[in-house]
Order: sequence, then C-alpha cells, then structure tokens
Amino acid sequence: AFEEAPVGMALVSIAPESAGRFVQVNRAMSELLGYTSDELSRLSFRDITHPDDREESAGSFGRILAGEAPSYDLEKRYARADGDVIWGLLHVSLVRDSSGDPLYAIGQIQDITERKTAREQLARQALQDELTGLGNRRKLLADLEELFGRRTETEAQLLLFDLDGFKAYNDTFGHAAGDALLRLLAQRLGHAGHRRGRAYRMGGDEFCVLARVGTEEPA
Repeated sequence: AFEEAPVGMALVSIAPESAGRFVQVNRAMSELLGYTSDELSRLSFRDITHPDDREESAGSFGRILAGEAPSYDLEKRYARADGDVIWGLLHVSLVRDSSGDPLYAIGQIQDITERKTAREQLARQALQDELTGLGNRRKLLADLEELFGRRTETEAQLLLFDLDGFKAYNDTFGHAAGDALLRLLAQRLGHAGHRRGRAYRMGGDEFCVLARVGTEEPA
C-alpha cells in the first residue's frame, strides 16, 4: 500500500540527531520531487522545502514532536531536483509503538500545483484589469478600505480622469489601436506613479491614481 499509493509518502526520522531526514519514500514521492529514493535518503524535508516556507514547516513539525498536536496539514512549496517549484498539500502524523512511544513520522504529499495556480490566477483576475494589467475598481475599493482602516491618521489623494475623444479615436483607427493606446497609458501611469501611488482602470477609458500625501511609497 505504501509503495503503490498514488500520492507521495515518506517515513521521516524523529530522532534528535536526524529529525526530518527521510527514512523511506515511495515511488510517487520520487516522481513528485524528481529525486531517486537513494538521493532522498540523504536529504531532509528542509532540503526540499522552498526557503519562504521553511520556518512554518519546521514549526509545525516541531509541534507534533513536542506532543502539542497529533498531526498537521500544510500547503507548502517544494523545490524539485530540476529546479522547478511545485505546491503540495502535506499531511504529517506520528506512528507510535504498542506502548504509545513515537517511532517516526509519516508524511503524505498531494500535488496541488495546478489547483493553486488556478486559484491564484482567479484571485488576480478578480482584482486586475485584463487589458492593461492595472488594478480594477474592486482593487481600488479594497486598497481604500485597507488604507483608511488603519488606526493611524491617513491622508491620500485620488485623481480621477478619462480620455477626451477616445471614442472618435477608436472609431477612426479601430479597437485594436484603441486597446494599444490604453495599454500604453497604463504603462506610463504605472511607471510615473510607482513611487507615489497606484494606478487603476475603472472601466472603458476611465482611470484613477491613488497616492498617499507626503510619502514616496505606494498607497
């Protein structure tokens, strides 16, 4: 069952001198990470964990070793042997002997890279204008709520504008040219305002810029 499981599985040492080191891995784990079982036997879970996720991963593992939790689930990134980064849903629990003493940890990893990527893409689309890449109206409202939800006093400037004669430009040169113009404007706004504020496309040829007063940082 261990070897033929469709998800990556690993037995992990909990001994103080080798805690986190792989003792045994199944074929799915090797395929998932791009390492042979022999290569993984010389590594620990820290070695294959993305640097930004190591602290949280080590903390969760430490809590089950300390008896604070029987198991844990964690979404984290893994660095494959070929350098690619994947997302995995990790479940870890302790295996105990008949006396209740822990023998080793067992981890199960399910590849959720596609699901995670799709979720992040949907989240970006919900807050980003598809044509220009600027924040959309929803993103502006979210940023305003965050800005004025802080306890410190905050001053900001909001510049709203649209393009004069844009409809005539579209009718004369076509929608492709109009889209190109909007993208160029968005690029210029993003470049000009990156230190003092953020630019948004409200819809059509309507734009706005949100900037904090008296700061060189984005709102």
